[in-house]
Amino acid sequence: MHKLALAGFALVLAAAFAGFARAEPGLQSDLTAISGQGAGHVEVSPTGAGQDDVFIAQGTANIHGALPNKTSEGGSGAAHFVRQAPPPGPAGFQFDVIFRLISDDGTQVLLSDCMTATVK
Repeated sequence: MHKLALAGFALVLAAAFAGFARAEPGLQSDLTAISGQGAGHVEVSPTGAGQDDVFIAQGTANIHGALPNKTSEGGSGAAHFVRQAPPPGPAGFQFDVIFRLISDDGTQVLLSDCMTATVK
């Protein structure tokens, strides 16, 4: 994946999911093109590392069918990411997250479903 960038987390307070050790059905989502072309999948797993001091989550995003000049020549790409931030609340606190993958020029935008994560 050359120029496709993970464009950040949209965090919104919410409720509804139990703790987890790896990506579970509620923390996986298809990626759908809302601009341009392509599709994919994203998974995220909050970890117990840094408890109380920092919220850490790891994940992967895979895409296919995107414009070739934004990814590989075949229009595919993948990325592993780590997110570290102050915890949005104490252990057990739940919040929603939505992933957007955006090309450098903004013409390719893939969006995930809303997923609820729990602080460990």
